[in-house]
Order: sequence, then structure tokens, then C-alpha cells
Amino acid sequence: MHYCDYRCGKEATHQFKNGNWCCTNIRQRCSAIIEKNSKSSFGIKSSKKGKTWKEIYGQQKALILKNKAKKRMKNNKHALGFKHTEEFKIAAAERLKYNHNTLGFKHTEESKIKISEHLRGSKNPSWKGGVSFEPYCSEFNSKEFKDIIKERDGNACINPCCKKESNYINIHHINYIKKDCRFKNLITLCVSCNSIANFNRKWHTSWYQTILFKRYKYDY
Repeated sequence: MHYCDYRCGKEATHQFKNGNWCCTNIRQRCSAIIEKNSKSSFGIKSSKKGKTWKEIYGQQKALILKNKAKKRMKNNKHALGFKHTEEFKIAAAERLKYNHNTLGFKHTEESKIKISEHLRGSKNPSWKGGVSFEPYCSEFNSKEFKDIIKERDGNACINPCCKKESNYINIHHINYIKKDCRFKNLITLCVSCNSIANFNRKWHTSWYQTILFKRYKYDY
């Protein structure tokens, strides 16, 4: 039987590649290691706030730590006051010139056509099997029917999290079935919220059903 080599007093159950035995398969979970880390000099307690390094670590150790910190700052390219050389600036500018993600880059018309062809139909990651081409119910083709839904919702987007990015509103099918034109399956959304609803559909279905339930007590 082996005991934990980290002196927690427990029976060891796991051996690491360095040959040490431990009571857990992760060294940091050992109670002895946890206690050691909690007493580490780097874990300064709130009672030591406001004290100098010399008061906390002693004169000799404080000097060593300060010198190490200075070396790290000296070698850190992101340290305050660091300046790139002119050669580096020229090279970086050349790289950005050919980077398609650079702010202000515009695709050519030929490139736009190729991207459009590549993402058309089933090749698009948002493809849902062609459900967008399914016909709507006959009532949905009536402007009067849509106006009834909009008037019910106050002629405004009733999504509480709407960012008010658009003033245009339309009718959204909550369960994404276009032929289901029951009042409890239709909600008024702005163009922006309606577009966002095409992603994470399961969550949006539950979200908008909850909204209509609270407003109109529809049963789902």
C-alpha cells in the first residue's frame, strides 16, 4: 500500500509519470497541495493590502521579485512605452494590405458571385431542408389578417429584448410552420428580431410562446 507523497496522510490511488503517488488523479485536488497553495506568499491576504513588498516578503526577497518584474516588463512587447521599429511597421502594413479581414476591404463583384454560389441551397450552414419555400396558409396572404395580428400586438415588435434597430414590422410563425396560422402561433416582430429568430429555433420558439402566454394567456 502506498501513501500520498504530498503528505496529506491519505492512501494513494494514482501514480504520476514522475513516480509520485497521490490520493487523487489530479495533484491540485490533494488536500495537502490545496493547503500549501492557500499559504503561498503569492496569495496575499486582505490584511496585507497597503504594505510594501519589503514589509511582506522581507528586504532580500522583495529585491529579487522586483528585478524579475522589471525583466518581464522589459521583454514584454505590450508594456507601456514600447515602440515598434520602422521596419516592423512597414512589414505589418504589407501584411494587412493582403488580409481580407482588414477593415474597409471590399469583395469584387466576381468574388461576390462565387461566394453566393458556394453558399446557395444545401451548401449553406443555415439550410433547413427547404422549409423556407413551403407555402403559407391562405389566411396569411390577406393584408387584413396580418393587420389584426399587428393591432393585437400594438403595431410594434413585442420582443422585450428588441434592440430597436428597425422600424419595420412583420409577422413571425413561432413554431416555424408556415401553414399554422393560429393566433397563438403568430407574433409581431421587427425585421431584425425576425431575422435573429432563424437561429437557435428551439429557444426562440419557447421564448415567444412564453411572451404570448403572459400577454394573452394562450395555451401551448
